[in-house]
Formats: sequence, C-alpha cells, structure tokens
Amino acid sequence: MQNFDSKRIWRSPSLIGLASVALSVFSLIGLIMIFWPIIFPEYTRFDFKDSIEPIEIQGVQFTPVIFGSGGYEGYSAVIKELSSGQAVISAKTYFSANYYPFIEWDASGLHPGVQIQLFWRRQDNPSELQSAKLHFLKDGNHTFDLAKYSEWRGQIIELSVGIFGNLRDQTFIFKATTLRPFSLLVAMKVIPEQWASSYIWKANSINYSIGTISRDHTPPGLFFGFLFLISTLFIGIISRFLWSFDNPTTAIPRTRAFVTVIFICWVGMDAPRMIGRFEQAKETNFLFAGKTLAERAATSEQRCFLLSKLWLERNQKYRLDCGYDTPLPNF
Repeated sequence: MQNFDSKRIWRSPSLIGLASVALSVFSLIGLIMIFWPIIFPEYTRFDFKDSIEPIEIQGVQFTPVIFGSGGYEGYSAVIKELSSGQAVISAKTYFSANYYPFIEWDASGLHPGVQIQLFWRRQDNPSELQSAKLHFLKDGNHTFDLAKYSEWRGQIIELSVGIFGNLRDQTFIFKATTLRPFSLLVAMKVIPEQWASSYIWKANSINYSIGTISRDHTPPGLFFGFLFLISTLFIGIISRFLWSFDNPTTAIPRTRAFVTVIFICWVGMDAPRMIGRFEQAKETNFLFAGKTLAERAATSEQRCFLLSKLWLERNQKYRLDCGYDTPLPNF
C-alpha cells in the first residue's frame, strides 16, 4: 500500500495551473477596483452618492400607447398581441439619469422573434426621442448598461418600452424595471452577462468574437488574454517557490501547468461563441424545420439581406419579392 504523498499532490502541474488562474482572477478584480476610472471611463460622468436609492417602476405603471391586445395582471403589463408588429408602453417619470448607469429588467416572453427597445425623453429636449436596443433574449432578470449611451443624461421625464417583431403565440409580460446607481460589483457582473447575451446570429461569421454585443462593450478576448498572461507569471512564481525546497533537478513539468491555463482560458473565451451557436441552432430549427424549400426561403431574413445587398439592380429591374419570388434556390 502506497503512502499518501501530500507533497506530490501539492506539486501537481494541473493544480498549479488552477491555482495560477484563481490568483489571476483575484488580481484582475483587484486591478479593476483600483483603476476603474481608467478601465471604465464611461462611468466617471455619473454621480456617486451613498444616499442614492434604486428606483423601481412596475409594469402596471406603464400606459399602453400602441398594442393589439393586452392589459394588466397583478403588477405586470401584459401584451398578448402586437399592432402591425409593434407595441409600446410608456410611463411618466422624473429622475436624473446622471445617478443611474444601470437599468434592470424583469420580463418574460422574450425570444429571437421579438426585439425590445428602451425609449426615453429628456427635459431639456422633450420632443426628441432617444433609444437603446436591448440585447437579452431570455426570460428573467437582466441588467443593461446605459453608460455606453451618451444620450442617457439629464432629467428623464418619460420611459417607454417598445416590443417589435412577432410574439409567436406567446405573451410578453413586463413585470418591472429598476434603475440602479453605480456600483463596481454591478459593473463587473454586467460584463459576463453581456458576453452571454446576443442579438442572435447575423449574416457574419459567429467565429468573429469581439464581445457578443458590440464594440462598445468589453470583449471576452481582452479579459482572457490578460488572464492568461498573469497566470503564466504566477506559474513561474509558484514553481520557483516549490523548487526552493527540493533539488533543482526535480523540476515541475511546467508544460502541463501551461496547458491547464490555456484550456481554462479557451473554455472561457469560447463559451460566448458556443452560446451563440446554440441560439443559432434553436432559431434555425424553429424557422426551417418541416418546411419546403420555398417556405424556408420566405422565412429567411438572411436571404432578403443578401438579395437586397448583392442583387439590388436585379430587384429593381424585375421587382422581386425576396421573401416569396423565384428563382430558387437562392437560400
């Protein structure tokens, strides 16, 4: 029976790789908290006061402006049918956007067939309507970062929620929205939420990952690139510390530790892309499963996009309807 070698366990290259990644994560979080004005300059324009309380606006406080059918259930606003593919509900407000860079949503009935937009009016220019396209596609509670929008400033006198697209026989239920003041914990929480959210797959390669939402948000490649570099430094430090108690000839195989770090960073980097692929697969199955080639062509937004972009002259000459007209197969 072999004796338990605790020294050997602690010197496991895989364990050293895991420890290096863990230390790197804590180091990055510490650097973010120390240098947040440099890393997140968009938040410096907001006022930070401990006395600022969140503002919750329930769905029942929103008035229907455009909708097919709906009403209220408890404290929630319910949209059962759209009017010409859209519905808008609005609430009169009065608060300073300079206090609230984050807005938290609680809704159900979200899927790739609908797009949710936030609209607002400012006191300094009430005739102009500002908007932000929200990126979440799943039911539940989500946080949206409004600091990226320079138009989010001043006194907000009206908030509106727009629902566009096709409800697909589902009911859109808007439960509540909460305006939240700046917090580093919320800011860091929003970043991975943004990586795991998307506008669904578009007509460009999903392998091109800049951060799943837009160039204005923190890309996952930047975070995991720094994570890898710092982890390699920790591998060197930990290895030297362990070697100092033993013969230098019994070197720890650092290659396995590096492979462990590379694997963890690869999983973290690839996860947003794979989430997008699963969303794409589910949406593709919903749109095309059990349909004929002509029906698939009529359902394909990408076909219309390519036809209008590449065959504009032909469309103008023959007056083709990209959704229904032949020739097929074009898509």
